[in-house]
Amino acid sequence: MNLLILAAGRSSRLYDKLKINKCLLNINNEDSLLSKIINDAKKLNFKKVYIVTGFKKHNIEKIYKKNKFVKLINNHLFHKTDMVYSIFLGLNIIQDDTIITYSDILYDRRVLKKLMAKEKFIKIPVKQNWEQIWKIRKKLDKNDAENLVIKKNFLVEIGNKVLKDKKTKYQFMGIVYFPKKYIKKLYRLYGIIKNKNIQTTAFLNYLISNNIKIKTFKTNNYWYEFDDFEDILNFNTYAKKIKNKNYFIK
Repeated sequence: MNLLILAAGRSSRLYDKLKINKCLLNINNEDSLLSKIINDAKKLNFKKVYIVTGFKKHNIEKIYKKNKFVKLINNHLFHKTDMVYSIFLGLNIIQDDTIITYSDILYDRRVLKKLMAKEKFIKIPVKQNWEQIWKIRKKLDKNDAENLVIKKNFLVEIGNKVLKDKKTKYQFMGIVYFPKKYIKKLYRLYGIIKNKNIQTTAFLNYLISNNIKIKTFKTNNYWYEFDDFEDILNFNTYAKKIKNKNYFIK
């Protein structure tokens, strides 16, 4: 199993304040978000970690260029493409069973471990108690969440904004498992799309519309997203809530 980390984006809402790539945000005295994901991959015996870089790529390269466990892939079109383009840059090189993960999230490595069990379907973990996290992040009233509909453990719909008068039980976590056998078909379907600047959830919806099954598993393991500076300010509140003493931001 391989791990593909998406770290090409500019993340302007955070970079303008911190002057660092979002994935390099320190979550304790030793780990950044990126190093935590890579260290988890080592502990779980992944074959290799691939990182798609783009904006300020030298900040990541100077840390991992000589790391034999890590291979760097440059998305030189990061300024006008979205994550799905980075995904296919990676899959084109890997051509094997691969878990794709966003780089601006902190999560329990047990989520990765569960995804590593070979599956014939594309598979995603979904967060059950997401509203608690959105409340801590102060985003519950900002119409920031997206819907996610599941039927018999398979994804039915994803990516539309949650209306105020409706609720969704689950949230997408920014992690996807793609089996090797799907890669050629995914490329073919991606090639048909005229607008290549497509987000991950919209692409998953597109796959569903083309009769590709996406399996889900529900989890309450810890997970947190760093989307903007407010998320940094509120993170320690979340760390205390889950009683995790390993992570904190000074």
